[in-house]
Amino acid sequence: MAETNATPATDKPAAAGAAGTPVAGAPASPNSGGEAGTPAPADDHAPRKKSRAAGLGGTIAEVLAGLKSSDKPTRNGAILFVVSLCGIAFVIGLAGMHVWEDRKNIQVQMNQSEQGKNLDDFIKKQAEEAKKKYSMQTLGTFTIQLKVIEGQKPAPGVMNLAEIEIQAKCDEVETCQALDEGSAQVRNEITSSLGPMDRDELLTKEGKHRLKKKLLDRLNAWLPKGKIEDLYFSKLVIS
Repeated sequence: MAETNATPATDKPAAAGAAGTPVAGAPASPNSGGEAGTPAPADDHAPRKKSRAAGLGGTIAEVLAGLKSSDKPTRNGAILFVVSLCGIAFVIGLAGMHVWEDRKNIQVQMNQSEQGKNLDDFIKKQAEEAKKKYSMQTLGTFTIQLKVIEGQKPAPGVMNLAEIEIQAKCDEVETCQALDEGSAQVRNEITSSLGPMDRDELLTKEGKHRLKKKLLDRLNAWLPKGKIEDLYFSKLVIS
């Protein structure tokens, strides 16, 4: 009887191919196709961001842990660090407030001076007005006798008089104060200087100038200190 040598069938590993199934025990190829085998692109910035975030979080965690630490130097150091941060934040906030207030004040001043003038002209005008306000002194109203015109009879009931109001421009505020305090002496000096005048002379510019110079010399000679720079006839009424 002939023997038939049957060769046992050996199991062959399934061939990789269509299904893309890797052979058991074989390492997966990094370049193998399919969704499962495609590696995600590397993000170079992500590790840096995570590192910075982790570093900041770690620092905060260390400070908070230091505040609760049983070690006194560590706890004191953490407290000093927190206090320093609070101080820096306070200084920055205070400086910001001052800068904001300064800008606000400058803007207000610029808005006030924008009506046809710049800031320098506005400040100069304010200074001149303040100086004028505090360097003027009213000396009062005085009566001047007018000379009778030769060959002309005065009208009945008409008096040959003129009323004049005088204001003084002083070199400083103290001079005006001296005129105010010595108002009785000032009136006496002016009245003594106001002699009879011609009507036409009082109405002319030259006549007013001579009268002004006469009164200026008299008052400045009387003043104990300071100087009257000019006189103004703010009102003149001739009857």
